[in-house]
Amino acid sequence: MNSKTFLLVPFLIAATMALGLACGDDDEDGDSTGAEMDIATATLTAPSSNGETNDRDDFVTTVEARLEQLQTQIDELESEIEGMNEDLRQDAQARLDSLKQTKEEIESDLEEAESAQDGDFETLKQEIEDRVDNAMTEAQELADEIGI
Repeated sequence: MNSKTFLLVPFLIAATMALGLACGDDDEDGDSTGAEMDIATATLTAPSSNGETNDRDDFVTTVEARLEQLQTQIDELESEIEGMNEDLRQDAQARLDSLKQTKEEIESDLEEAESAQDGDFETLKQEIEDRVDNAMTEAQELADEIGI
């Protein structure tokens, strides 16, 4: 070990110990709250006022995933309907077009829900959940009827 490294080691040990003391539990209550926590940490870990933001984000993510599943079903139905005879295809295509329109309306409602006030959000949330459930059911029923 050269002399510069030899002198650096005690300094690093002292700095590590000082950092440990500075970040430790000053009031011996077993947590790192209050004066012990720096502002950046407090800002990053502070929960939302009532958890609504996280609930809203989770809801939007869940609905978007379900809408992707619905789009996959729509794509499968569309390719299957193309091969059907004309009489059956017209009815199935009309139902598929209705399903596409419903999906677009749900996407629009979801955008509105993201920025809605809390009370309005709860109402929109229930409406959106019901509409997604109904659309998924309709897609499955159509798939069953045309034999997918």
